[in-house]
Amino acid sequence: MRGSRAPHSHDLPKGVMVILLAVVALVAAADPVHANAPGLWASSALPNTRIYALASAPNAPERLLAGSRYHGVFQSTDGGQTWEAINDGLPDLWARALAVDTQGTAYLGTYGGGVFALGPGDKSWSPVNQGLAEKYIYSLATDTSGNVFAGTADRGVFWLPQGSQTWLPSGLDGLPVPALAVAPSQDTIVYAGTWSGGVFRSDDSAGSWTEINEGLGDLKIRGLAVHPDDPAIVYAGTWGGGVYVTTDGGQSWAAVNAGLPAMQVYALAILPGKESLVFAGTDGKGVVKLLHGQETWDGFGLSEAAVYSLLAKPVGYGYTLYAGTEAGLWVHQAAPGLTLSKRNHPSGPVYAGDWVTYTLRYTNSGQINLTGGLINDVLPARATYVRGSAEASGGYLVSGLNAVQWELGELPVGAQGEVSFAIEVMPLPTMTPTRTPTATPTATWTPTLTPTLTMTPTATWTPTLTPTLTVTATATGTPTRTPTRTV
Repeated sequence: MRGSRAPHSHDLPKGVMVILLAVVALVAAADPVHANAPGLWASSALPNTRIYALASAPNAPERLLAGSRYHGVFQSTDGGQTWEAINDGLPDLWARALAVDTQGTAYLGTYGGGVFALGPGDKSWSPVNQGLAEKYIYSLATDTSGNVFAGTADRGVFWLPQGSQTWLPSGLDGLPVPALAVAPSQDTIVYAGTWSGGVFRSDDSAGSWTEINEGLGDLKIRGLAVHPDDPAIVYAGTWGGGVYVTTDGGQSWAAVNAGLPAMQVYALAILPGKESLVFAGTDGKGVVKLLHGQETWDGFGLSEAAVYSLLAKPVGYGYTLYAGTEAGLWVHQAAPGLTLSKRNHPSGPVYAGDWVTYTLRYTNSGQINLTGGLINDVLPARATYVRGSAEASGGYLVSGLNAVQWELGELPVGAQGEVSFAIEVMPLPTMTPTRTPTATPTATWTPTLTPTLTMTPTATWTPTLTPTLTVTATATGTPTRTPTRTV
């Protein structure tokens, strides 16, 4: 294998929220960015350099790592607000792959220097190369037990057992391995994407491998992503054949290329959550998005960029998608939104004992579906709830909160609806006169939608996005130790 070369150009160069009364849009906040950019994306504060690898710490979601071609590794500990270079101990600044284990130790795969480790709180990387027969690293992955797996340029896969400092050969010798993916829901299952050999699956933590290429029309694999909840669902990005998906653990594959603007795919990521959004980074055509189970990709911005790495992570009520390109790191933030309006009938003065009916109209005006939504409206002062009035629209009275609530269930983007309830106006407080009145006043009460503490409905929801990171740090390059140019 050392005497053969894969195509060089563009291939594997080795080397609870408050809503005021009135129409208000509510959108959850996500990670900040530093510079505006056209469309849905914004540039981060990282240098304008090629970002090959992205990773996030499983137990510290605010910690992010980005690996670049010319500037080494950058780290953020505040969710991307600020970054710092962390390159002490690195002999070369060509970062190709990144992974972080559950203990917070970061692993870096370099282009010729092997693997380096950075423990929690460490300031300098330490080489971890004992037993590693190939120091050109294309991919890295970790499991929840602390095992680390490395895909190399032409010596297959190596395994670093938890707590060990010595790598062990783990099969596929002679194959470049640009992609490795551990199944999040069953991490003894590991998938390896090879250059020219297709996809292999291991059910024993890379102890043995089975070729799974039935229906796979292109064997040059660049990226892999395993569904967070189902280890049998895997997406594979190829270099020339677009994207393939298997739903049976690799027994069969099917192309999913409708709407895909480029057949050369660098990176894949699946967002945890009910919707199972799949993102693909292409060569020169930006990012595309697919809802798992559908067949057509939608453009998702950065349309002129080559996207080498993707990282999708749940944030608050939505998600943040990071894209590593040849022009640095770009960030997209998305969240569900709830637009709520309220009206009452009658709108004029009413008397003690009269009923007032309130109607609330809601719309999901955000970018992703809203699941588990809850509308909560506090009863106005000097009013009692009319029993059964909210129940007619699926709501109920919460006596302890003096409020009515409605559970929205799943609300797709753009979907809308109405809920309502009624109150009975209570008499005004009786005042003791200091002299005999000449007339008996009639107590009236005027409903109002003026935002006050007693008239402020709140809209809350429970996100369904499980905080499980899907990191696709896709290695790229051609097996050559002395490339004439980089891609």
